[in-house]
Amino acid sequence: MTIRNFSLLVAMAALYAIGPSWSLRADELFTGRGGALEIKDYLLLESPRAERSHLDLSAATPGVRRYSGGKLPSESAVSPRMYTFKAAFRIDPSCKGSDLSLRMGLSEYPFRLYLNGVEIFSKGRYENGHYNSSLRAVDAVYLSPDLLRYGSEENELVLEAYPMYENWGLDRIYVDRRAAVDAAVFLRNFIGINLIQGAFLLVLIIGLYFVALFFAERRKYGKQLIFSLLCASFCLSYFNVTFHYDADDEVLLEALSKGGLVLLSSLMVVFCCEFTSVLNKGRIFPFASMALGLVAAALVMTRQSKEAVLGWFGVAMNCLIVPQVAVDIGILGYALVRRGDRSVVPLLAAFGVVIVAAGSDVVHLNAAVLPYAWFAAYGYLAVVVAIFSTLVKEQSDLVAANASLRAEVAARIKAEEIEEKLSRSEQRYTDLQEKAADGIFLLDEKGNFLMVNSEICEMLGYSREELLGMSILDTYPKESRDEGGARIERVNSGEKLRFERMMKRRDGSCFLVEMSAGRLAGGMQQAIARDITERKRAEELMRTSLAEKEMLLREIHHRVKNNMQVISSIVSLQKSSFRDETDRRMVGDTQARIRSMAQLHELLYGSKDLSSIDPAEYLRSIAGEISLSYGKSRIRVEAQSDAMPIDEAMPFGLVATELLTNAVKYAYPPDEMGDILVSYTRTDAERRLEVRDFGAGLPPEIDPAASASLGFTLVRSLVEQIGGRLSIAEARPNARLPGLRVVLAFPEPSRGRK
Repeated sequence: MTIRNFSLLVAMAALYAIGPSWSLRADELFTGRGGALEIKDYLLLESPRAERSHLDLSAATPGVRRYSGGKLPSESAVSPRMYTFKAAFRIDPSCKGSDLSLRMGLSEYPFRLYLNGVEIFSKGRYENGHYNSSLRAVDAVYLSPDLLRYGSEENELVLEAYPMYENWGLDRIYVDRRAAVDAAVFLRNFIGINLIQGAFLLVLIIGLYFVALFFAERRKYGKQLIFSLLCASFCLSYFNVTFHYDADDEVLLEALSKGGLVLLSSLMVVFCCEFTSVLNKGRIFPFASMALGLVAAALVMTRQSKEAVLGWFGVAMNCLIVPQVAVDIGILGYALVRRGDRSVVPLLAAFGVVIVAAGSDVVHLNAAVLPYAWFAAYGYLAVVVAIFSTLVKEQSDLVAANASLRAEVAARIKAEEIEEKLSRSEQRYTDLQEKAADGIFLLDEKGNFLMVNSEICEMLGYSREELLGMSILDTYPKESRDEGGARIERVNSGEKLRFERMMKRRDGSCFLVEMSAGRLAGGMQQAIARDITERKRAEELMRTSLAEKEMLLREIHHRVKNNMQVISSIVSLQKSSFRDETDRRMVGDTQARIRSMAQLHELLYGSKDLSSIDPAEYLRSIAGEISLSYGKSRIRVEAQSDAMPIDEAMPFGLVATELLTNAVKYAYPPDEMGDILVSYTRTDAERRLEVRDFGAGLPPEIDPAASASLGFTLVRSLVEQIGGRLSIAEARPNARLPGLRVVLAFPEPSRGRK
């Protein structure tokens, strides 16, 4: 049989073993699919039963109760107790030629099974004062066609249970085709019994082998003898599973089994101490543990009833076995974590299996629900296998060590030469560190100092010996130690850090350092610390001076703005004294230019950045002032936010003022309200200011490039100052009112200006 076919067989058997999730009731037909019978009622009889009286079950029968699973009631004081369960089902006539079987689940008390009034199966002993409830196997019961009823007539299945003191729940009863039931029963018994029987023989052979090995090696290795005794205890613990029949003395078998488990637990402690040399000084602890195990095993094995055996074993479990397993894990964990002994990893994994398996069994014990199989045996088997593999590996490692000893001796001479070279290299490295002006030190993975140079000792005020007994966290102020621990973990993960932090001197004073840290090969960390107290003090003085200058500059902008407003007010007064309209317009234009410059200083005074302004905000301010002054046009500003250098802002604002003023004054007739659009955009190559109106356009006789008017002259000069170019065209060519479109394009600051 191939592995694939065997795997398919096991998988099919497992599906049959688990069983379907639906139940057969009295009003349903069995069609050959297989199903679990639902036990509907139970009857508690508190007197010796009369023959076949259990078959008379009805709702009117006194003592009949509904059974819904879980623990059996144990309030009856009458001994012996008997519970009667009943299930009814119908079978489709098409199944008449099929062989059907019934699978009895795991039960831990004697019982008898009746089909349509005929006893078809019994298990356990409950007669003449004898009682046997160690029923490890599940069973397949063939259902004779002669006893079955087909069609609409019901089949009645009745089970008598005789628990003496148990209150385990009743396991499900499955009905299916005979082959399926046999496969399910085989798989469950293979897992629950046959594997343990095989493990018994395997462990017995392993134990005998290590006894022979112990004496062959002249009793040099105590671990071998301890492991042999441990194997013997395992075999004693599961002797009742390997060799058990209904006729055996159940109390004796249970006492041997539970006593063997107590000894097994104590021997595991002794082996862990011997294997790891933890808590093994003078062998006081392992001897004490073994002595307690012997006393507890004797108390368990000398009990005269199964109830007493299990009661004392429960005490031993809580007071001895569980603490000993915890001690085993603690010893192995200490050897792994503190000593780095990875040979204990298989043992730790095996004890993990013990905890999981025993935990599953304890859950079922507390719930009084029978499991698919008891798994604690496999946990202890895992420990035996792990110890065996560890000892075998240790033996093979010893042989390999002897083989490599000669090669090691041959390589020793070469290693000494390499060591000398490394020593010289280390000396050069040490000299380099000692002559460095910064503090240099090495740390282990937990942050403890491994090497320090004289500069860091001088910084902190400690001697070299004192620092080598300290942790880097000791140099952190108390409130920032958690942050220091996080940095150690980050460096352990391979991250390179550069940061500033406070370091605490021996006298408790703190100073600021700049540190860089990284991880070296072997898990060490190297760090360099530089005292930056003076540098930070100079930077603080510089920031203070800069803040004072910035405040002074803001005040200058504020005063310039105020002075320009005064000048604008004086010009306004002068303007009112002129009679000629041309003179008044000229003065008004000058006043607009002054206001434009004043607005720039006002924006700078209120800005966080004194080196640049937002042109969008500047244009909105200029447009608002011009609209307020002339009031005859609607100016719409469409500008994107930007940062314009202050040396460009003044000519930019004056150009915008000139262009907007001309558009407001000349684009539309005096009695007409028109629209003017001003926009600002920025691309990767240049920035653009555009002023557009939709009026009559520029008169043909005016040439902007050659005009000698103050406005055009000023615009040309300012455009040249910022390195831009000016283009003038019709806004709407060929229209009755073509309008005017003036575009100022000027480069990015990095591209250079005149």
